[in-house]
Amino acid sequence: MEFIRYWCSVLRMAWSHSLGRTSDVLLCVVIVAGFATLFVPTIHMGIDVNGWQVAAIVLGCIVGLRLLLAPYWMHKAEQVVLKELRSKLAARRDKKKMREQLGLFVLEGKSLMGRCSDESLPSPKDDTTAWSQKVEEFLSKEFELSYIARFQNPAGNPAPTPTILDKQRGEMWAGIRYRIGNLEKFIQENLD
Repeated sequence: MEFIRYWCSVLRMAWSHSLGRTSDVLLCVVIVAGFATLFVPTIHMGIDVNGWQVAAIVLGCIVGLRLLLAPYWMHKAEQVVLKELRSKLAARRDKKKMREQLGLFVLEGKSLMGRCSDESLPSPKDDTTAWSQKVEEFLSKEFELSYIARFQNPAGNPAPTPTILDKQRGEMWAGIRYRIGNLEKFIQENLD
């Protein structure tokens, strides 16, 4: 059954694929010349054109050439499709890696939020700054620069402040919270 399907697709490709206007014009000229010599015997040509025989030979050659080239045309078309699929697969893998990295940044941020909430630990100000810079560096490398501005933008991410007595720690906690919210939006935007 596969054999028959294959040859049906070869025939379909042979008849649907064009050899070009030149072959079409040449075929028409030969057919017209053949009919002209058949119906008007007084027309003489430099070559012996015995009516329909030349047209049939040319038609047979064109059909044979098309059948011969059809598997090659099919191969070229399949290579184009294969290249597109590989490109889509690579893009999907890249998106997955980006989502995973963004997820790691979210986890790091949540860890920093926990350290901000625990006033018995030293302030994670330096770690928070380093985390933010690391995220911004990743965003500038893998995304557009607009993502950095969006990462830094607190709009749309209401952050309920925990009961942290130290105002600086509370502000740091809120800053990490809205940045995590933006990272989570980026993850959602990059789903397949």
